[in-house]
Amino acid sequence: MQFDPVSADEIAAMDGREIFAAMNASADHVGGETSPFMHRTRSLDFGLVLEGSLTMLLDDDVTEVSAGDIIIQRATSHAWENRGSQRALVAFVLVSAM
Repeated sequence: MQFDPVSADEIAAMDGREIFAAMNASADHVGGETSPFMHRTRSLDFGLVLEGSLTMLLDDDVTEVSAGDIIIQRATSHAWENRGSQRALVAFVLVSAM
């Protein structure tokens, strides 16, 4: 997945509900003050950051990840933001946890 750089002002102006609806993922969107892109899936997600860096937002934590980092995400509310100046590429594998 490619994440292009987005400024804080651009993020604040976006409607996360509308974006998730366009992806047929309205049920996953949880929104919130942390990020308009907060969502929760019922899956075990594995991610490998291939290029660039991302900010991973969780309910109670913010973590920076960059090329070479591995992310394991288990059915928690989260969002991704590229606050840098270059694109970020991440390979994800999602395994159903239903």
